[in-house]
Amino acid sequence: MFDRTGFKKYRDELLFIGLSVLLVFGISLLSR
Repeated sequence: MFDRTGFKKYRDELLFIGLSVLLVFGISLLSR
């Protein structure tokens, strides 16, 4: 029932989302 590949894909998406959020946050701090 527990799909390992699906978990890896989910984790990769979370990592990508986290990186883009950090990027946007850093840009907003720099442009202040």
